Amino acid sequence: MKTNNIIIAVLIILCLILCLAFILSVQNTKESNTPPAVDLTLLKKENDSLKKVNLSLDYQLLQFSLEMDSLRGKLDLTTQTIKQIKIKQHENLNHLDSLNSHELYGFFSKFNP
Repeated sequence: MKTNNIIIAVLIILCLILCLAFILSVQNTKESNTPPAVDLTLLKKENDSLKKVNLSLDYQLLQFSLEMDSLRGKLDLTTQTIKQIKIKQHENLNHLDSLNSHELYGFFSKFNP
């Protein structure tokens, strides 16, 4: 019986050593898988430069939107002018359409009696 107790004690100690070795190997693999520490000041500098770029782009966006509004106003004015010219043209055509042949001759020859 004494031999069995010694063998069991040795097996228990061997199991504890194996468990301890396994736990240490798992911790070592966890430590090796962690990413390297990132320099915080480098990230802050990058953040500041991106903020400057963002402000620059916001300013450009504002300038483009103002230019777009200006161009839209010019387009509306041009469209209105074209409509007025078409109306005037139609009025002239209606006037010419109502003239008889003698009046048409006088109109095109710029002859006014």
